[in-house]
Amino acid sequence: MKTKKLNALFLIILLFPSLSFSQETKDYLQEVFFGKNSSKILVAAHRAAHNLAPENSLLSVQNAISEGIDIIEIDIRTSKDGVPMLMHDGTIDRTTNGTGKLEDYTFEELIALRLKNNDGSLSDSKIPTLREVLAICKGKILIDLDLKLTNIEPVIDEVQKAGMQTQAFFFDSDYRVLKKIKKIDPALYLMPRTYSERHVKKAIRLFDPQIIHIDPSFYSAALMSDLQARKIRVWINAFGEVDKSLSSGESEVLLDFLEKGANVLQTDQPEFMLKELKAVGLHN
Repeated sequence: MKTKKLNALFLIILLFPSLSFSQETKDYLQEVFFGKNSSKILVAAHRAAHNLAPENSLLSVQNAISEGIDIIEIDIRTSKDGVPMLMHDGTIDRTTNGTGKLEDYTFEELIALRLKNNDGSLSDSKIPTLREVLAICKGKILIDLDLKLTNIEPVIDEVQKAGMQTQAFFFDSDYRVLKKIKKIDPALYLMPRTYSERHVKKAIRLFDPQIIHIDPSFYSAALMSDLQARKIRVWINAFGEVDKSLSSGESEVLLDFLEKGANVLQTDQPEFMLKELKAVGLHN
């Protein structure tokens, strides 16, 4: 009887090779946000870990993975021929040796360019595609997709083809875009941008999100307590004084910032932040 069951299982795998009983069947985001280490403060690398690499580059993504960062934030636009690629600015002038809008160039034209290092010198890195980023991130790190476009179908398509619906979440301040994403694939995770406590309530009502982006202007212990009771992660930017103090080797500003309860911090100093959080037992 046991032999027959094993033979049947083998036959199923043979006929349906896409089926997997591995760790990939788990919900990656749920594991990171609400698993056994759910009290951990999560570190999000703004434009990936770009202190030693061009921002939004494959190298900056790989650096974040190697450092053990929890989340990368990357900015998504599409080329003239519809290929999702990484670029923050409205033009490619600051970060590449090209000029103009990324959307005005084809994929082939864009990959002929080179990204700039932080000092303005040219690197060997090309503008990466979302597909390339998903390939190196799979099973290793969460991805915040900061949408710099309204044509979101190609982005959703890449995430679905990669089988990474539970490893990426979509960020936008335009709720029309987020509603469109939810309509196309209700299983995808969203992170709505909010601008007030009232706006937070609206975002919860519309999207029932696992994570919400808030601003320091209405960051309070009472709000954090309410959101944590609802099992919603709270994302806040730690730019400015927090990042400045971290780069100087100080942790007091960071610890003061955390007292109200935010548990996902976006930073331009992910390596320093991770080190300080580990030192005080907040990232175990």
